[in-house]
Amino acid sequence: MVLSPAAVVEAVAVAVAGRYVFPEAGTALAAELRARAAAGAYDQLAGPTLGEQVTADMFAGCADHHLRLRWRERPVADPVVAAAESERRYREKLRRGAGGVRRVQTLGAGVALVELTQVGPPQWVGADLAAAFQLVAGASALLLDLRTNPGGTPEGAALVCSYLLPAPSTHVNTVHSGDGVSRQFWTTPWLPAPPFLDRPVWVLTGPETFSGAEEVAYNLQAMGRATVVGERTRGGAHPTDRVWLDPQHELMLPVGRSVNPVTGANWEGVGVRPDVEVPAAEAETTAVQLAHAAR
Repeated sequence: MVLSPAAVVEAVAVAVAGRYVFPEAGTALAAELRARAAAGAYDQLAGPTLGEQVTADMFAGCADHHLRLRWRERPVADPVVAAAESERRYREKLRRGAGGVRRVQTLGAGVALVELTQVGPPQWVGADLAAAFQLVAGASALLLDLRTNPGGTPEGAALVCSYLLPAPSTHVNTVHSGDGVSRQFWTTPWLPAPPFLDRPVWVLTGPETFSGAEEVAYNLQAMGRATVVGERTRGGAHPTDRVWLDPQHELMLPVGRSVNPVTGANWEGVGVRPDVEVPAAEAETTAVQLAHAAR
């Protein structure tokens, strides 16, 4: 049964008050949603328009890009089955898309480029990522293009960083959950292709760079391993769970926060600020020029 607008908003309020990564903010946000509902702000809304308005109101309260209410046109009979199907589609997308490796290219004068459009789970993208880094193993400089990358998983971000940070292992991120549980992420000490070490790296970013892709840029920048070129990223650092409120309303609920071991902070709400700020469309050309000048 699809809930009424009032019931949907109440379900969202209960979820954010109980599980949002920042408990105080979640409590305040729930109170604001309930006040708006009591004032009739959502009475005439339904379907996607309700989702859009609730999402906008939540963002106004906490500016969290991961916190969203979605409307699904096709009802979901069983959330567990829906989650499994979503995972299957994502895995198939990665398989058909070479694990997110869109382009591997030599740009002349020893400069190579790897473009990634996903930061997927290592078990699904590892072989494709290894093939890409095998191809650029002999380059003297590398451009890592993340300009159209919407992210993926902390494990995937750690794997990408593994090819660019020294062995045996480097601590790149800790995710703290709202329930007090923390999990550390480290680079892997063994890789199926040569890591790209002791040579300069430029990371290309833009306003579409999000989530796990931002983590890659942020980690490498914080550790002094790469120069970020392009535009500021979107600003989403909170790992997120899917919560089905009814067969057609899905809440994307941030339940953790990333903390970089170098900065003690993350990129939530502010994005990754490039070291060299240029329009995203000019980032590759600019980085190539910088790579040539650094020779």
